[in-house]
Amino acid sequence: QHTIEFKSISGWQKPNNRNVQIYSNQTSEVNENYIEQTGNISVNISPHDAIYSGARWRIDNGNWYNSGYTASGLSVGQHTLEFSSIDGWQRPDNQTITIHSLQTTYADATYSRQTGFVSVSISPADAITAGASWRINNGPWNVSGHTVSGISAGQYTLEFSEIYGWQRPDNQIISVESSQTTYKSGTYAPQTGNATVVIYPQDAVNEGAMWRIINSGYWQNSGNTVSNLSVGKHQLEFKTISGWVTPQMKTIYVSHNQTFNSSGSYNQQRFSVNISGNGAIEINGFVYSLPFQDVFIYGTYLSAKAIPEKTFKSWSGSIVCMQNPLSFQINSDLSITASFESSEQIDMYLTAGWNMISLPVIPESKELADIFPGVSVAYAFEQTYQAVTQLEPGRGYWVKVPYSRTYTLKGPAFKCNRQWLSKGWHLLGGINASVVPQPADNVSVVYGFERSYFATDIFEVGKAYWIKLREGCELVLCK
Repeated sequence: QHTIEFKSISGWQKPNNRNVQIYSNQTSEVNENYIEQTGNISVNISPHDAIYSGARWRIDNGNWYNSGYTASGLSVGQHTLEFSSIDGWQRPDNQTITIHSLQTTYADATYSRQTGFVSVSISPADAITAGASWRINNGPWNVSGHTVSGISAGQYTLEFSEIYGWQRPDNQIISVESSQTTYKSGTYAPQTGNATVVIYPQDAVNEGAMWRIINSGYWQNSGNTVSNLSVGKHQLEFKTISGWVTPQMKTIYVSHNQTFNSSGSYNQQRFSVNISGNGAIEINGFVYSLPFQDVFIYGTYLSAKAIPEKTFKSWSGSIVCMQNPLSFQINSDLSITASFESSEQIDMYLTAGWNMISLPVIPESKELADIFPGVSVAYAFEQTYQAVTQLEPGRGYWVKVPYSRTYTLKGPAFKCNRQWLSKGWHLLGGINASVVPQPADNVSVVYGFERSYFATDIFEVGKAYWIKLREGCELVLCK
């Protein structure tokens, strides 16, 4: 009898020893089987995002297993543990593991993300100033030119922020590669709108009224439309034209792809005219007592006549002249004074019957009945006697008074009488003072009348005189 023993070999379970009986001249046959030694392996993968992305493992190019799976029946010894490749992740290096008989070997492996960089530039500069920014996949906003690191490799949505007055760029799909910088850019476009302005009234338009957007171009005609205005607030101004009150500056608000409609109304400039003085004034056919005040449109032409004309002296104030009537155009406020000769009151006593008289004042009315109430007959002499109903200073008159009485004459003093007279006889009046007619050497004779004629060389106040000239001349009776 003998004992059979089996050799130990790695990875195998040897059979147990066997006792055999050996017989003479015979062969004893023994059969035993070696059993392969096996073990198990369980592999855990992290992080979870890698597992969700498809991370798996395998042994010796065998089947792929998910994280946490236990593979059994592995031969005892060394094996190669391998991990699958997935986009965006750096797979773990292969591992050499040892399988022990009837034991489970545990292994761990960690995937790391593959990351890159993203840098985005924005234009134009005005959009950046207005707050333009960018981000990927709804992440934090970044300014132009900033580089974001640690971005997992893969595809992302690049988005640009909304800013008032600008049209943002469309979203972009970008790819990030491991250890690479992805460069992108976005261009904002200004949002624009239009403005249309109508001017009133048409007369102002005809005289050159216009409008413009401040700092945005040239003067525009009424009804014009200005396009490509940046969205937002603009200042609208109107052109100054003579004779019109310019509308105030306006603020308008332009919206994207919209037309803002506005208007402006000019008003004609109006100026005050003040005329003072002791008398009356006739303006464009209408008579007004002084003082006179009214408002007129710029450019109005006026004709002003001071009344009474005979006592008018001059205009002063805004206009200085001696012309009457006065014509002028209004283009500013005017303050004018009409000056007249000072008024006097003279009592004149006339006897019943015929009296030879003259007017020492310039009366407001020329009518005989107004100057001498109750007197209806008066004669002047011009080559022959002429009946008159109106009297003028400087001339002599015969008047017939029904009864003796005193008449009061009012008006500016008649201070000087200058007349060109022909040779011969003339019936003349004096002034408001006693004077000697000049030139005296051309005066042949002077007669007054007081119930009868008398010779004299002096003209008294309120009297009339017959005068005979040797030659034609300008006769002067002035104090």
